[in-house]
Amino acid sequence: MIAFLKLIHYKNLLMIILTMFLTKYALIDNFVTFHSTSHIGFFSLILAVVLIASRVYIINDIYDVNTDKINRLKK
Repeated sequence: MIAFLKLIHYKNLLMIILTMFLTKYALIDNFVTFHSTSHIGFFSLILAVVLIASRVYIINDIYDVNTDKINRLKK
């Protein structure tokens, strides 16, 4: 489980989620009087972004195996 969390870069995903929450609830809700995003729509947007980002991290780790062998000898 720990290896999988490291593979998807969970710390970066948490930063993405935090940024999206802060943008929606601190900026958009306070400064925009009319917005059509429901809570379910917003959570599905967060889920989609997190799934896409985790997939990109996995693909990047697969394609950078040879580079990581040279640059990161300890991992």
